[in-house]
Amino acid sequence: MNNPTPFQLEYPLSQRRKFWKKLISRTMFFIALFIFMVIFLGVFVAIESNYGGLLVIIPIYLVGVLIFVFLPYSIYLGAYIKRYYYDVGDNFISIQKGVFGPTEIHVQYPKIQDVYVDQDIFDRIFRIYDVHIASATATSGIEAHIDGVNAETAEVLKNMILGRIQGFSEQSGNSQPTQSQASEPRVFTFDNKISSETYPISSGWLVSKIPGIILVSAVYTYILFIFLNAFKFNSLALVIFVFLVCFAFNFFWKLIWKSKYYFEFMPEYILQRTGIISRQEKHLPYRSIQNVTINQSWLDRLLNISNINIENAAQITVGSGRNRRVMNEGVVVPGLSNDLAQSLLRVANDVSLSKSNPSQMGL
Repeated sequence: MNNPTPFQLEYPLSQRRKFWKKLISRTMFFIALFIFMVIFLGVFVAIESNYGGLLVIIPIYLVGVLIFVFLPYSIYLGAYIKRYYYDVGDNFISIQKGVFGPTEIHVQYPKIQDVYVDQDIFDRIFRIYDVHIASATATSGIEAHIDGVNAETAEVLKNMILGRIQGFSEQSGNSQPTQSQASEPRVFTFDNKISSETYPISSGWLVSKIPGIILVSAVYTYILFIFLNAFKFNSLALVIFVFLVCFAFNFFWKLIWKSKYYFEFMPEYILQRTGIISRQEKHLPYRSIQNVTINQSWLDRLLNISNINIENAAQITVGSGRNRRVMNEGVVVPGLSNDLAQSLLRVANDVSLSKSNPSQMGL
């Protein structure tokens, strides 16, 4: 469980209201489902004249929802609220949330484009507010909000963040470059090399890919099994052999990808190279960095690894039609040990902040 920061203790969540708000809002779905079920069964019972079946099914449904939905969700919700973490620092705001797969986002004040407070219908009932902090990325819109505070705390948080943004704007506006500075590009130097050589992908990352490799191999094997069965070749030994071949191929493909992956913090941008057959080289200027996110899946937590996502405002469209999604571009550094991930997180924030405000860090 995360220890609350001094800032969080001074401006806390309304934990009890937040708990009941989330629990009751989730309850509304099952109430709607229950009403639909009663109507549907009522019509069926009216036709079949079997009222005893209705009297048995409804209590079973209610007990099942209580045991398998509300009790586990209540436990999860309590852990979620206790692990909720936020802090307003000198240079950026940090928010971490999640139980099994926590996500931590750092949004720098110069990159914040919008701060607003809102309430949904359940917030209004419980008199709590959500404070949203948005940069130009989709991730900030999803992750960067402090939800479940009272009206006074929401107002203080909003004004404090807006004040920090204004302070950075004034500081940046007052730092006029000299003629010699204007004629030469600013470069950022590092005490040590920051690259995939000093921040290598952990072997735990490869282990985390094994469940996915097993699933993909099983799907390919099943498709081939159907094909072979159509031709009357129904050999279990052959199916097992095909599965092992698929597994070995996918495993070594990930291993080769890991060996080919490379990133480095250059003087003016982050360089990233990925791919095996088709190679991609990406250059992310420090000035374009919007926010830095660190996240883990439940398996990553077991393996003590984290993934760093350094996002800019550029967007790409994935899929088509109803499956179309807009995603932010950026540099992803996967499978770092937790200590290295935290270290790289600090480096990325520092260098991005220095480029946003040249008066910082002596530039």
